[in-house]
Amino acid sequence: MKKTLKNLALLKKEALLSLVPEYDEQHREIIRMEVREDSGFLSPYADSHGAVISGEVAEFLNNAVKSKVLHSSLHLIIKSSAIDDVEKEQYRCAIKNYYRSEVIDADKRLVKNKWQVLWMCLAGIVVIAAGITSKLLGGSDLVAESIDIVGWVFLWESVQLQFMERPEIRREMKRAVALYGAEITYEE
Repeated sequence: MKKTLKNLALLKKEALLSLVPEYDEQHREIIRMEVREDSGFLSPYADSHGAVISGEVAEFLNNAVKSKVLHSSLHLIIKSSAIDDVEKEQYRCAIKNYYRSEVIDADKRLVKNKWQVLWMCLAGIVVIAAGITSKLLGGSDLVAESIDIVGWVFLWESVQLQFMERPEIRREMKRAVALYGAEITYEE
């Protein structure tokens, strides 16, 4: 057991050391992407803003960004001999379009989260106050305790939304903003 834990710790250390960041001249962290065949780069669907990248490309970029600290902006270097000059601009726009939508979605979820926290907290306070009032007016202890439990559930849910869900949405927003603002260049 001890040996297994030690091996896992060594593997973790090796994995972390292999993630040495690479920076360009403007101190932007570089993400390298090699495209061997570009037929699946764009989604077959588009919205009013134009084409967007496919789910596979988005998944690749999202995974590439997960290991980044994001203290600086990003520089995406796409290496491919299969992409012509017209497609280069198309793909650049598609990446921007996709991550613009992601930023907007994350922003909406942050606003929704804020209101959920507020309403859950207020509901919890009101329900607990009702439980206390019920107890003070001589109501059943069972009813008062049940109301009290419901109130604490509302309060716990507001804490969970604020301190567990909200940071994850912020991380997603930070990644989407970083990819939306990334410099995108191509090399053969």
